[in-house]
Amino acid sequence: MELLNTLISRHSVRTYNGEPLLSSDLEKILKAAKAAPVGLGLYDQMHLTVVNPMHLKILFLYAVILC
Repeated sequence: MELLNTLISRHSVRTYNGEPLLSSDLEKILKAAKAAPVGLGLYDQMHLTVVNPMHLKILFLYAVILC
């Protein structure tokens, strides 16, 4: 019943507090995403990307250096 209540009460979050996600929480999220159904069963075409602030900083610096 708890899962059903969670699914029913889901909502979009557009503001964040800036605190990093715990590794254990990230692992749970990724495990749930990997278990989710995929259209036409095309699991080999599914791609998950985790972006963290350091990753964004590196990409930004790389883009600036190339310009």
